Amino acid sequence: MLILKRLNFSLKLKYPAHSTNFQGAKIIGANCFRSDFKDANLKNAKLQNSNMVGANFENADLSNANLKGAVLKLVNLEGANLENAQFNSKTILPFDKSEALERGMIAA
Repeated sequence: MLILKRLNFSLKLKYPAHSTNFQGAKIIGANCFRSDFKDANLKNAKLQNSNMVGANFENADLSNANLKGAVLKLVNLEGANLENAQFNSKTILPFDKSEALERGMIAA
């Protein structure tokens, strides 16, 4: 299991991201500024309190992910699965709460 806490890292994948499996990973309080999670499996991942500004989540599976307190400004969520992803009042999303709920996210 991948556990990253309070780290500064930028993920640039050299190989097809669809083979990258972060399912259940704990990426808590990490600085993932402009990281590339395109096509990645982040199902059940714990991303709370992480800086995801400018990250690419195109076609990523974020279902059931914990996004509480995460900063998701300027991210690409095109085609991303956000079903049952959790957010709270401290989460900064690139859209408003009503759109988050329409996308299947859960306010926790």
